Amino acid sequence: MMYYLALDNCGGRSVAVTIATAMLAELIWNHAYDPRLHKLEGADRQIYRLVSTYMSKSNAALFSRFDAVDELCLRLSMLSKPQEYKEFVRDTDKLPKTKVLEVRGLSTKQHFEPIILHLLRMHSRLTKIKVDLFRENLKEINHCLQHGCTCVPPAVSWTTDDVVLDSLEEVEISSFTGSVEDVELLKLLFTCKIKIRRLAIHTTPGVSLSREMQKRIWGLARPHCIFLEFETTLFRR
Repeated sequence: MMYYLALDNCGGRSVAVTIATAMLAELIWNHAYDPRLHKLEGADRQIYRLVSTYMSKSNAALFSRFDAVDELCLRLSMLSKPQEYKEFVRDTDKLPKTKVLEVRGLSTKQHFEPIILHLLRMHSRLTKIKVDLFRENLKEINHCLQHGCTCVPPAVSWTTDDVVLDSLEEVEISSFTGSVEDVELLKLLFTCKIKIRRLAIHTTPGVSLSREMQKRIWGLARPHCIFLEFETTLFRR
């Protein structure tokens, strides 16, 4: 009768386990999924929510276990080699279909631009996008910024011309600081073909956006959305 299962903070431990439940609705699996050890039996091919950490190719088999989820949350680690990016593109082809996509862990423009565009192309029927910009892996981020990102092939030219999100209604961005890279993220989204009803921006604790910054963001968003929400301010067309 179990309908909710969370597997988190297990470190490098992995033991054989079979989980049999016909009622599963929400699965949080932040651990390596090995189909030789881990079995999900009885669960439908479509569930309400799936949360998973992408660690190289380790969870591709978990993605293949489901055809569709109402809400899909991906926690993405920093990619360190071009080959890892190629594996990511290949493995995310196995992601279940979804209408609500949440992405965490993309903390540099070099990573965000190609990865988020790839995900948006795959899920063209999204109604809501949630992005958390919280910088968890500062050591890897600083190395990437100081020495140049080698994770994504530099010769690739990224374009938004083929990113069409006709069903998109809402975008929520968390851990926003107003930095140049955060604003570049908004510019990237607005170069896609989108018309949304609501954009909500939540800053990190202790950060307050100036009125000038809020107006600047509204200037970017206004042609594409009806409502722009900050913690204390609402802009509308």
